[in-house]
Amino acid sequence: MAAGRFLIYGLVDPRSGALFYIGKSTQGLKRARSHCYPGYLKRDRTRTGTRIKGLLARGLRPSIEVVELHDTSDPLADAERFWIANIRATGAELLNHCDGGEGAVGRCVSAETRAKIAAANKGKKSALGAIRSTETRAKLSEAAKRRQYSEEEKNHLRTLTVGRKLTKEHIAKIIAANTGQKRGPVSEETLARMRAAASIGAAKRRKSVVIVATGAVSPSVDDAAAVLGTCKSNLSMRLNGKKPWRDGRVLARFYQSESV
Repeated sequence: MAAGRFLIYGLVDPRSGALFYIGKSTQGLKRARSHCYPGYLKRDRTRTGTRIKGLLARGLRPSIEVVELHDTSDPLADAERFWIANIRATGAELLNHCDGGEGAVGRCVSAETRAKIAAANKGKKSALGAIRSTETRAKLSEAAKRRQYSEEEKNHLRTLTVGRKLTKEHIAKIIAANTGQKRGPVSEETLARMRAAASIGAAKRRKSVVIVATGAVSPSVDDAAAVLGTCKSNLSMRLNGKKPWRDGRVLARFYQSESV
């Protein structure tokens, strides 16, 4: 391994001699020098990039200070976090947008930046809340209808939902999210489909019942219960075999049914 390849470096403002950026490198000083490369600066919109552009515009360049050397890259992330935290603790104004190490831990995105990100993603197909075309929705619907879940998948889904209880906080959030929410106008086509579905469902639920003693046919369980002078739920359970008839006396059966 080349000596001095793994290091922590700092960028120094030549006007004040103050450190304004701490970074890590696995390429020696090449990484530190890259901050001033025109191609890098062109896409660098950070505060560090702005400072460097200002210096270059005045004919100045930031100087590079090697803060710490390492034999491998393993300790670099921790070392970077250590130096950023300690230098900031002295009151120095570092322009690093995060706390150092890997990723962007500690970075605070302003409301203005979040608004810009949201505006940039608005209308994108991959963005949350994107408006899909009628054709796309139809394709997604057909794909969902064709999908067959294995028994293993079904059991997994059951374990996720069966017996699950929502907390009071979760329920309150759902209520708050839906309170005052305005629904879009429903088209006549959608209304017609809803009416048809309701009519079919009602027809499926409504079964004629034969009164055994008289042979009369009642159009529904409700009517049969009224004729027999019993509770609708009790009669329904007995007709569906979920509850035995009292003393084994069958009083009614579904029309065209072979057995009760």
